[in-house]
Amino acid sequence: MPAGCGDAIHIRFVGNDSQHHNILIDGGAERRDIYDNGIRQALVSIADKKETIDLWIITHIDDDHIGGILRFIQDKSLLETFDLNRTTFWYNAWHSDYQVKATRSSQKSVEQGVRLRQHLKSVSHLGSQITDKITFDFHGANLTVLSPSAERLGALLDKWENSEAKLLKKKRETKKAAKSHDYGTLMSEFDTTLFKEDGSDVNGSSIAFILSHQGKAALFSGDSHPSVLCNTLRKHGYSESKKLKLDLCQVPHHGSKFNTNAELVQLIDCNNFVISANGYNKSSLPNKETLARIIQYCGQPEPFFHITHKNPRTSSILTADKGKVKAKIQFAEPGLSHLLFRL
Repeated sequence: MPAGCGDAIHIRFVGNDSQHHNILIDGGAERRDIYDNGIRQALVSIADKKETIDLWIITHIDDDHIGGILRFIQDKSLLETFDLNRTTFWYNAWHSDYQVKATRSSQKSVEQGVRLRQHLKSVSHLGSQITDKITFDFHGANLTVLSPSAERLGALLDKWENSEAKLLKKKRETKKAAKSHDYGTLMSEFDTTLFKEDGSDVNGSSIAFILSHQGKAALFSGDSHPSVLCNTLRKHGYSESKKLKLDLCQVPHHGSKFNTNAELVQLIDCNNFVISANGYNKSSLPNKETLARIIQYCGQPEPFFHITHKNPRTSSILTADKGKVKAKIQFAEPGLSHLLFRL
């Protein structure tokens, strides 16, 4: 769903019990227009069908992932249509044994993580931490967790514990102008062999997983680090000669050049790459360099990039390469505000 430079994903499938099941991933940012045009529409659809939110995966605590869930908590009329006691939450929160006052401040990350944790503890059960050791059968759909590693999660929880009383100070995206983008650079001009990995502990704690169901498979990557994904994929027996076959791959961290390396692209066999970004954000995501790296290393003759937001900036990514690159960018189908995939 459109979530600015954030994630909001709805998965609906028929389980081995012949019932429809709903999995939500994140909720986009807390801004009302993003919430109204994104995750709220999925929630209304589930409510209208009188179905349940079976599983809600909260990948990590950045605003562009959990803000929409916090907005849902304040959306009383819609909230009352759901029994969240019936929802399983995957949420890697640091669990304190004291109360911190929940506010409606717009400060990011840890404060929002505290607000969400306290609400979920009051309405549902928060289970054990989710790491790359987990494989989960969910009504016939198999979820294989690739990230975070115990080490990356520990780094986040240490930071959370040390920051909760005074709250982690993060610069607000709204105070930053978008950097100049790299869309005017030709694909052939990028040196895709050079790579520097994202250094954020928050992103490194992101939950990423493979969802397999009835012979179809998709990778949902959140903002995870490629080194963690590659390490776990290799532990599962995948390699450059034995690739993970995917029908759909969510490009990590909204297409950031710091979260997709050549090794990760070479470990998967996929032709459809989804990028949740709008081009107008502090890092001008998606970075064109990421698309160049995927085109060079994915081994597909014509990869498809599916981008959640269509606007003058995202529509111009391949303009400079017209006729020189065999790749396509696709947006939502006419009449839809969201990308829709039927697998």
